[in-house]
Amino acid sequence: MKQKIKALITEAVNRAVAAGVFSAQELPEVEIEIPKNESHGDFSANIAMILASAQKRAPRKIAGQILAHIEDREHLVEKTEI
Repeated sequence: MKQKIKALITEAVNRAVAAGVFSAQELPEVEIEIPKNESHGDFSANIAMILASAQKRAPRKIAGQILAHIEDREHLVEKTEI
């Protein structure tokens, strides 16, 4: 499941780059983790924090743009939070 979530986020970032939302540069590897605190969900990703400095934007804005470009055709994700 972690690999599917990783692919979903990576594709969303690539779509955002193709749409001109993010500058095309070397994109970092997406890391998916299981949060230690169960109230933080089943999975978390660090990509917004990593892209924030390179894109010179707030991590929350980066995360919002990534979410806007997610195409979850397999309905893997029930809910997302920033």
